[in-house]
Amino acid sequence: MTPVLVGMYDSPFVRRVAISMQIYGIDYDHQNWSVFANQEAVGRMNPLGRVPALVISDDEVLVESSAILDYLDELAGPGRALTPPSGADRRRVLQRSSMATGACEKAVAIVYETQKRAPEYQDPAWLSRLQHQLARAVGWLDENIPAFSEPLDQSQLTSAVMVRFVDEYLPGHGLEWPRLQELSRRCEATAPFQAVPFSG
Repeated sequence: MTPVLVGMYDSPFVRRVAISMQIYGIDYDHQNWSVFANQEAVGRMNPLGRVPALVISDDEVLVESSAILDYLDELAGPGRALTPPSGADRRRVLQRSSMATGACEKAVAIVYETQKRAPEYQDPAWLSRLQHQLARAVGWLDENIPAFSEPLDQSQLTSAVMVRFVDEYLPGHGLEWPRLQELSRRCEATAPFQAVPFSG
């Protein structure tokens, strides 16, 4: 069966999976479900009620973007995988990818705290901590992420997706990240990124 990717493209975790599938040339159907508006349907795919989920057969559903990407890398093969199969190169890409996904998690938490929680219930100390963690992760990535190149590796792809999410949902964030912004600009102009437009 054709795989089914569940989740909206405003999620950086869904979007990084979808763009990877575009790069690999893997056909898929897209179920544009929201974790809020389609909570019950998403919960049937993933008991945690989170996206992405990738339905690969009638009785097999993969959840969490890192696990899905590991499966897609296996399909693509070691010569085309966006994360190297072994050694120091793999560790470096995993380290940078983990920092980028961590930054995504902090940015999502900031969005939930400021846009989903009533003002009287927001925790300024918690919000400050999230913002500090995001800024530190972004600073590290801006120093360590490789410049745009083709083919991309997974850390470049995920970092570019993270930048777009933060720019869209946290305007005026005040983050200093010139190298990441340039990477994002170059990535967003490529065909795989344009095939998976950010959509909130």
